[in-house]
Amino acid sequence: MKKIRHLSLFLWLFLISFQSAAGADNHLTALKSYGVLYFGTSPDYVPFVFYDQTGQVDGLDIALIREIGARMGVRIEVVDLAYDGLLDAARVRQVDLIGGALTRTAENDALVDFSRAYYRGTGRIVALAETEIRDLHSLKNLSGSRIGVQDGTNFDQWLRTNLVASGIIPSGNIVTYPAIADAMDGLERNETDFVLLDQYTYERYFSSSGKFTVVNTLDICEEFVFASYSGSSLIPEIDRHLEAMILDGTAQRIAEAYFTKRYQIKNPRMPGPSVSEDSQFSDQQPADPQSDAPCINAMRFAGDVTIPDGSQITGGTSFTKIWRVFNLGTCTWDTDYRFVRKNGPLIGGYPLTERVSPGNFYDFSVMMLAPTEPGAYKSNWQLQTPEGRNFGQTIWVDIEVPEKKDGS
Repeated sequence: MKKIRHLSLFLWLFLISFQSAAGADNHLTALKSYGVLYFGTSPDYVPFVFYDQTGQVDGLDIALIREIGARMGVRIEVVDLAYDGLLDAARVRQVDLIGGALTRTAENDALVDFSRAYYRGTGRIVALAETEIRDLHSLKNLSGSRIGVQDGTNFDQWLRTNLVASGIIPSGNIVTYPAIADAMDGLERNETDFVLLDQYTYERYFSSSGKFTVVNTLDICEEFVFASYSGSSLIPEIDRHLEAMILDGTAQRIAEAYFTKRYQIKNPRMPGPSVSEDSQFSDQQPADPQSDAPCINAMRFAGDVTIPDGSQITGGTSFTKIWRVFNLGTCTWDTDYRFVRKNGPLIGGYPLTERVSPGNFYDFSVMMLAPTEPGAYKSNWQLQTPEGRNFGQTIWVDIEVPEKKDGS
């Protein structure tokens, strides 16, 4: 599992974040001196940021940041974070920069500093092809509908601002998914009536199946940006390089390279918990968060206590995976916080068994059952607040079930 392991550097950067505002910010100077830029992102939005078939983080945003890093003379280290927790990760300086289909809104404008926009796109509402389509030239035509969307994205916020706040649909009718592929799967299972997603993503990866159709002509726009903590001297540098890359054609060449490819969009196979959902998992749905807590939630992966990545587990065997995580935010985690599996339809999660104050470690343990069929399996997990917001680094179990030997 490739995560930040430079604890001394982390502590140094964390202390820098609380220096007096009266002093000049030295963020850019510090990262150039060290030679590394930590880039936080949530790799679940093709083609902007995703895991490729070799398990490496790839995408338009990654290529842009690597090019910027080359021009700055620094190495890029990618940190897998929960999308909802990106802003707070930047605020506590867990990472230097955040991005990956990240949008700027009035709500988060006061929390971090944003770069100039590097991508402008259009949203589309789609439905199953065989569904009787209604006229959606007015938002009121969506009254009572269930709408799927990727959790924490600009489209998620657009639905809450334009449909929930105006009383067209209740908040419970917005069905959020960890990735857009999950949302489209949910539409096929009739969990929702519509899905709101990026027009390019739909046309490139879903329209050719013949299963879906675009049903709206509403003006739904999005702009993607990068961000760092408020007052960071890094953002002007990012803007300078983005501008240069646009003028010399580099940005366009990178975009064309990713927009002309077709990618495999699917949920990975994963080992599940070995106990029943009824006995260990809460069936209570997360509350709909209406406001941000005054403290900051942030979590750093500290290490695998058991079952390192690539461990071979005999098929059908139970094993216990333990991760060690560190509370680097300002909120105290209590037993209402829980770890949830990012991939798949699992409801509920494992609650923490003790309070974890800022600056302390916690060992999260899950008993799992290795699948019986040979192959590679991976299961991603994230920490979640009592209000249902995921945050912190993504942690995972990554195992291999070997072929059975003859006679076994």
